[in-house]
Amino acid sequence: MRIVVFGAWIGLLVLAGNLPFLASASSSDKKPPADAVSSQKPTELSGVDVRQMLGQSINLERIFQDHEGKSRPLRDFFRDGRPVILTLNYYNCPMLCTMQLNGLVHGLQHTEASILQKTRIVTISINPKETADLAAKKRAAYLKSLAPQHIEWTFMVGKDADIRSLAKSLGFGYKYIPRNQQYAHPAVIFVLTPNGKISKYLNLSTYRQKVAYTPNDLKFSLIEASQGKIGSYLDQLIMSCFMYDDSSGKYTTFAFGLVRLGGILTLLALALFLATLWIRERQRKEVENAT
Repeated sequence: MRIVVFGAWIGLLVLAGNLPFLASASSSDKKPPADAVSSQKPTELSGVDVRQMLGQSINLERIFQDHEGKSRPLRDFFRDGRPVILTLNYYNCPMLCTMQLNGLVHGLQHTEASILQKTRIVTISINPKETADLAAKKRAAYLKSLAPQHIEWTFMVGKDADIRSLAKSLGFGYKYIPRNQQYAHPAVIFVLTPNGKISKYLNLSTYRQKVAYTPNDLKFSLIEASQGKIGSYLDQLIMSCFMYDDSSGKYTTFAFGLVRLGGILTLLALALFLATLWIRERQRKEVENAT
């Protein structure tokens, strides 16, 4: 399924400056209908979107350079059964990447530490000219802003061919705009299973009046990607009330799940009530027998 992520449009505003479609109208006084204008996609954004590849595997043999300058295959991050959050950004991005990674940090700050301890994040620059030193500086800044929460988070750079190959396997379309010397790209992150399969695509939303990837979206997607190996039984019970919407990249309330949870809680309450009555009756009889 093909979706156009709204982050691409935000990226357009950053790149816009004097894009043709924002320039002055032609000498003709006629203006196209408002709905026609809103549906037009600028040529600069052609191909900047996401084609969801759910269930597909990425190539774990692709090699990138981490923030310490070490060359590492992606397989290094899929070695011990942890789900992985993968993001494609670039470190000199003037706006969208900062908004995106800040949104990720904001969501992580409100996600249970027990979930984060069993998860890792890998951020890879889509700009092949960026260096490991720059990756290290960005990593330090984001880890500092994430404190006191902690998660294993690796920032990486790579060769153009490897970056493009990875992006293609994820269905992630991006484009370099020479005139602005910037990249246009979607604001989507990927949740992968411990064996490198694409499990979920998450889009930015709002949480506590900030643009963010919501804690529920992060937690539920990681629990699903791990096949229930992380998170508590209560988390999984609550999760049954939500359903992943692949068109929006978010978890939404599942009516039947709410009814089912309500039924379970009602049965538990009834069982507790009956158990209490039985215990009281037994204690009463014991007292009577004793006298």
